[in-house]
Amino acid sequence: MKSSNSPIGDTTELVPGRRALPGERINFGRPMLRAFGFRIDLRVVITAGIIAFLALGCGFVGLLLGEFSLTPGEVFQGLFGQAEKRIVNTVVGEWRAPRVIAGIVLGAGLGVSGAVFQSLTRNPLGSPDIIGFSTGAYTGGIVTIIVFGSSFISTAFGAIMGGLLTALVVYLLTWKGGVQGFRLIIVGIALTAMLNAFNTWLILRADLDLAMAAATWGAGSLNGMSWSTLLPAAIGTVLLGLGCGLFSRGLGTLELGDDTAKAL
Repeated sequence: MKSSNSPIGDTTELVPGRRALPGERINFGRPMLRAFGFRIDLRVVITAGIIAFLALGCGFVGLLLGEFSLTPGEVFQGLFGQAEKRIVNTVVGEWRAPRVIAGIVLGAGLGVSGAVFQSLTRNPLGSPDIIGFSTGAYTGGIVTIIVFGSSFISTAFGAIMGGLLTALVVYLLTWKGGVQGFRLIIVGIALTAMLNAFNTWLILRADLDLAMAAATWGAGSLNGMSWSTLLPAAIGTVLLGLGCGLFSRGLGTLELGDDTAKAL
């Protein structure tokens, strides 16, 4: 049976056991879309759209709530700096909006990183902290705070370098004619335990003020987030997210196993 010219073109049913002829489409059991050479699951598009809508809704509620209560109309006016009260423009545009957008953007980055590590480790519980990346970033942040102080740029740079160095060490220790997901998890767990002990020792040896700053930074907070601190993080998250999207097909192939991935 030849495929139709409808946008949803991968729903053509073929006779079981017969190979698809040229021009025919494979039936994947649910509607599929084709765009820019990619096959997109329609159910995934709908689900992602619903989640994005809910995230925006929660973000709008976040702009409303707080010690200084606002109405929906005041929030819309404050976003564009058109509110009659200057305090509304300040609360919405300078205080709450950066925090809300940071929560959405950085949360999306965590979601993408989790999906990447699930493919690399072939484990549905995969995440950056499994191979020690998060703990290594915390180590880099603590060292930077103790040595150079708690400035935003230096702490962020130290955290990135700490995470990358940890990932490199885990990769080198895991390598044995290739990298297997199980070995990656075992080595990552061991290195994470060692780094956790080292982080505790650093905090105990540091001055009280620096130890408090390191502990607060490690716990994570959107407090004090501004447009100047949000912009570089948002740009990096978007660019790296697009890069992960370009390699999504290869990551999917990794989930089939090393031997199958090499053959494909």
